[in-house]
Amino acid sequence: MDFTGKTLSWVDRDTGEIHPAQVFVAILPASPYTYVQATASQKREDLVRALTDCKTWLGGVTKAIVGDNMKAVVSKGHKYAPLINKTLKDLALHYGCVIDPTRPYHPKDKALVEGAVQLVYQRIFYDGERIAHHKRSRKAGAYTTIGTHMPSAHQAYNDWNPDSFARRAGGIGSYAESYIRRLIAQYDYPEIGYKQAQGILALAKQYSPERVEAACCRAAGGYRAGYHSIANILKHNLDQSGQAELTLDNHIPDHGNIRGGNHYK
Repeated sequence: MDFTGKTLSWVDRDTGEIHPAQVFVAILPASPYTYVQATASQKREDLVRALTDCKTWLGGVTKAIVGDNMKAVVSKGHKYAPLINKTLKDLALHYGCVIDPTRPYHPKDKALVEGAVQLVYQRIFYDGERIAHHKRSRKAGAYTTIGTHMPSAHQAYNDWNPDSFARRAGGIGSYAESYIRRLIAQYDYPEIGYKQAQGILALAKQYSPERVEAACCRAAGGYRAGYHSIANILKHNLDQSGQAELTLDNHIPDHGNIRGGNHYK
């Protein structure tokens, strides 16, 4: 999903006043089924309304909402693990989906919505002649494609899977491999984990494979695996300390004034 660069305008019939309007566009990448809606602005509340209207119109919910690093979505941009603002997190929680921003300055990551329906039609037809043919899938909800027909950015992601990342992490060490497997397994929508895994592997170039392995060892007992955990350990040289970052054991000390969960049942 995205907002178009050019704005439109509408006229108030009662006053004659001209109001600017932003254009929200969303597309289902496999169809490509397209939704377009005019909004008052690109602010968070208008984006949420447009996304809600879009899902109502589609009659369903997608596994992920993919857009760029717009301010209405991201509180802090990052190549591998952007921070989503609370409003969009709550929206994703309500619908049972994830927010997956594209990489900064990589418009090809959302090439379909950039070109909308025209881009897809150009891939399949040229001067009225069919130039591609895909075998129909008889499985409900499934589709078929050919790797060479995919956009170049998507071809790069086509080989991403848990085993491929685990093999690469295994070249760093056993703790790194275990951490990467755990990281990806956390997400029903694995692309979120893939991006963070890619970021962790890239840290081996910035620091060293040995330090990344030590950081993964230190973070192994943490409640949840993530890119920022490893990056912070390396940034603050905590991998060179023997103390574990976080364990699953209860870190709250016993005290007479602390009530357990049974008290509230």
